[in-house]
Formats: sequence, structure tokens, C-alpha cells
Amino acid sequence: MHKVSKTGLFVAASVFAFSLGASVPAHADDSETLQALQMQINELQKQLAKLQAAQAKSEQAAAAREEAPVRDSGAVADSGSLKGVIKAKTGVDLTLGGYLDATTIYRSKMENADVGSNFNTMMPFDNARNAHQSEFRESARSSRLSLRAAGNPDADTKLTGYVEVDFQAAGTTSTPTQTNSYVPRMRHAFAQYENDDWGLHVLAGQTWSLATMHKSGINAFAEDIPMVVDSAYLPGFNFTRNTQLRIVKDFGKKFWIGLSAESPQAITSGICTSSSNPSNSPSTSASACDGFGSTIFVNGTPYTGSFSGNVTSDVAPDVIVKMAYDPGWGHYEAFGAMRFFHDTVGTNVHNNYYIGGGGGLGAVLPVVPKYVDVRANVMYGKGMGRYSAAQLPDFSITPTGSLKPIEEYTAMLGVVAHPTPVLDTFLFAGLEQAFRNSVAGQTNNAYGYGNFDALNGGCNVIGGTCYAQTSSVWQITPGLWYRFYEGEYGKMRFGAQYSWTRRNAFSDRNGINPHSIENVAMFSLRYSPF
Repeated sequence: MHKVSKTGLFVAASVFAFSLGASVPAHADDSETLQALQMQINELQKQLAKLQAAQAKSEQAAAAREEAPVRDSGAVADSGSLKGVIKAKTGVDLTLGGYLDATTIYRSKMENADVGSNFNTMMPFDNARNAHQSEFRESARSSRLSLRAAGNPDADTKLTGYVEVDFQAAGTTSTPTQTNSYVPRMRHAFAQYENDDWGLHVLAGQTWSLATMHKSGINAFAEDIPMVVDSAYLPGFNFTRNTQLRIVKDFGKKFWIGLSAESPQAITSGICTSSSNPSNSPSTSASACDGFGSTIFVNGTPYTGSFSGNVTSDVAPDVIVKMAYDPGWGHYEAFGAMRFFHDTVGTNVHNNYYIGGGGGLGAVLPVVPKYVDVRANVMYGKGMGRYSAAQLPDFSITPTGSLKPIEEYTAMLGVVAHPTPVLDTFLFAGLEQAFRNSVAGQTNNAYGYGNFDALNGGCNVIGGTCYAQTSSVWQITPGLWYRFYEGEYGKMRFGAQYSWTRRNAFSDRNGINPHSIENVAMFSLRYSPF
């Protein structure tokens, strides 16, 4: 189909006006009419001349671009494209994205953390001196860059590639002492094939887990991510970002069903806890808990209580199934997950296998369309700690050397309001609750997560020894984002967030159950030129 140009419209109008003028008889009493028509024709001819000159200039620029050498990845700038979009000669649109960020952070307790808070092990109880000292820092590590490639081989098919990085990687040699030389971190890197005729969406690579709630449908770029400043988000928000193979089928963009096989990892912090080794972060191997030689392999070696960026040895992917429904008002979804754990036990070196998993529900409700949205999600399961922000452990070890997935539930409720076109406000509340799974040991001592023999008497005394383990974490978080500039030169916005977080511990046999409360304020200034 050919597009009708403005020049063509003016030519047609000119011819019509000239013909109309020529067809009017030249009587004396019609002289005023002829004069008016002649003035209109003259004005149209002037505008036509201007348009022809502009078109000639545009054609010359286009010819120059065609003759110019191709830059970088075979893309040349297209002056007619949207801001931030580069048109590739292959027919692929490359969209630049991201922003520059400066964040100010204040915490009432010292976590030794950057933009991402630790809602579990780094929220100290009163025995630690850093529980009595605040921390203040400024960081630019939330700055983010992205590149999206998209092409349409035919009317029904769309191919998409997406990569996104920030600067929050935990490089072992990175420090902010002098040069702030943090390494980049890959957030997303995936390719996606979509066919509208079949309602098919296939994704491979690293992105949000299928367990992450969506705003609509089940598709990339539609995830419902809390708009908080804290890069660890908040307790009760269910997510991972990991490598996966995902297949989704939509039925008229109303009902969706998806299946994802995702890279498995287990949270092992605190799994080895007994009366003989009641440490929240054990310094001995897992076999110290049971006497049967149980071994959890981390980075190919027996677990020693150190789990900083290492990977567990797993036997199968996490399998997640999700269904979503968009009836026209609101978005509703449900998912189920299966996880596969294993360890090596005994001198005869045999493997034990264990199945964990759970499920969740979520909804996004536009209670006042375009002005107020309510978001809610819940999750329950055994061995699902990995899928929520507080990162509670997935399992513990029993006296016989087997693994026991930890029962847990999470919940999050959020209200997001848009009182003006440039102001967004939010209020979130989130909770994560784990349950005891301690069992009697060989000498009638308690083993497992939340066991009664992990004494808490020293948790409230400075310098005291504290073996307390987290039973629950909950948080209330209000905040806002204000866009004080948005135009041809990009977008600049200011964000502010306050959070009140409480970490509770299991009680010991004496009924002592310490807790920790932390107040955090964050302020962010972000500029996006795209």
C-alpha cells in the first residue's frame, strides 16, 4: 500500500482550486469571487513550493545516508524513527534504554549494603555492634543500560532480543574506597519468538521467572515490578531473574498458559543447625549436623557454610506452570512450581532426592482506572525461599542426613496511585513467614531450621553469642516518583522511599525470641535520554 504524501494532497487541492476558478464565468459581478479564488491558489502554490523544497532536502539527506559507511553493527540513524530507536539495514529496530541514577541511602542499622538491602541475615540483632550504628552512603550503581532488538519477518511473526545491565555486581575485588570500580551485572539477556496467528510465545535466556507477577498476560516486558527505589524490592515480592526456556500460549490475548524450565539454585544459609552446631551461618560441613556424612555440594565441593555467589549442584530445572486471565477489568493469575533437591549421604556415597515446590495467586485491579491500582499476591510452598525477596533458606538437614524442605508462605499488597500525569505514589506491605521443621536427633537434641536448642540468650547482649534464626520478615513501604521533566531531551524524575522492616526469630526452649527493627530512607534522581 502506498502512502499519500502531504505534497500530493496540496497538488490535488491546487488543481481542484484552479479548475474551480477556471470554470466560473468571468462576469463583472463575480470579480470578487474570482479574486478570492486567485488568492487561495497563490497561497496554495506558495505552500506547495515550500513542501517541494523540504522534500528535496529530505531526499538528499536520505541519499547521503545510503552512501555513508555503516556504523558499528550495521545500523544507521533514521531521522523518522522514535527517540532512542536505531533502524538497522536488516529491518531490525534497535531500541536504546536505561537511565543514569544517583541514590542516597540511610539505614538505622548498619548492613554494609549498597542499594540492595538484606532483609534477613544482615539485619542484626542487638548483640551485634552494627545494630547500634547507622549507615549513610551514596551510590550510582543502579544506573542501567539496555538494548532491545525487534524485527517482523512477516505480519504474524515477531523476533525480539533484549539485554540489560546495571552496576550492582558483587565482584570479589570491588571496593568503593578509591575508584568505585564495580563490575557490570547482567540483569536480562534473552531472545523471544512470537507468532500471533498461533498465539505462541517462546523465550530462551535470562529474565524474570515465570513466578513473577505480570500486569497483563504472560509475556516479557509485562511484569509487575514494585516501583520502589530499593533494588532488593521488598519482602513478599516473588521473583528471580535466571536462565530459562519458556513456552506460552495465548487464546485471543484473554487467557494465557505458560510452562518454564528454569535454572535451579538452592539457598543453603542456615541449613546446618543442631545443638552440636547451632550456628546460623555454620563454619563446618553439613556432616556435623547428622553424623551420617551428609554432603551438600556447592561449586563442586562439600558445603562449608560459605555461600557467597557460589552455585549448588542440582539435578533438574525448576518447573513452573502459570495461567493468567485478562477479562477486560483487572488481571488474574495462578502458578505452580516443582523443585528437585538432592544430597550425598553415607560412606557408601548414595544420593537422596527430594521434591519441593508450591504455588501462588496474584491480581492487579484498576479500582479507579488510570488513577489507582491495587496489586496483591500470595505464595505457599515447601522449599520456595529462593523465590522471595527475604531469601529464607530452602531446606534443612535431618539427623539421618536427608533434606527437609522448609514450609513457608509470602504475601504482598500494594496500592499505586497516579494523582497527576507526572506523579506516581505507592504504598506496599509485605510478609514472609517460615515454619519450624526441627526434629529430634540421635541424642534427643533438636535438629533443623528453627530448632529449640539454638539458644537465643545472647541475642540481646552486646557481644553475646546469638544462634537465632529468622522466622518472619515483614515491611511497610510508602514512596513516590515525580517526573519534573519529560520532553524532547529525555526524562528526569525524582524518587523517594521509606521502609519500616521487622525481622523476627524463632523462640528457643526458654521462650526467648529476639527481633530486629530497621528504618531505611532512600532518595533517587534518574535521567533517561531515551
